Amino acid sequence: MSKDSSINPSDKEMTAEVRARICEDFFLNSQTGMLVVHLDKPGDPASLRLVLANAAASNFVGFDVRAEVGRLVVDIFPKNVELGLSEAYMRVAESGGEVDMGEVSYDDKRVHGVFSTKVFAMPDHRIGITFEKASEHKRA
Repeated sequence: MSKDSSINPSDKEMTAEVRARICEDFFLNSQTGMLVVHLDKPGDPASLRLVLANAAASNFVGFDVRAEVGRLVVDIFPKNVELGLSEAYMRVAESGGEVDMGEVSYDDKRVHGVFSTKVFAMPDHRIGITFEKASEHKRA
């Protein structure tokens, strides 16, 4: 593992800019699919909007999810409503906490697979969603 000399290993001495860069690198380079979603209208699961996605998310679902940033989640993943995912995501965005959704079987025109999925609250009605293909998750 190479060491970046511009990053001081002490959290207490790191600037906010350096910490932000590390977090961004972690998000972008993670091998776990990651999405950040915002609940535009509390009480309305159809108002969930994709804010960020990483490359691993695109790899797992089979299309460039990053190109969908800004769109409503229901338009990107239409089966979310039927599967109860949109409602669960809204509850986490509104109430906080985290939920292990377990293995979610998803099948629509673009996405096919079983995904090990977790959801956690973030500030300002945002949620983080992490997922991996269930079969790949089990091999690890």
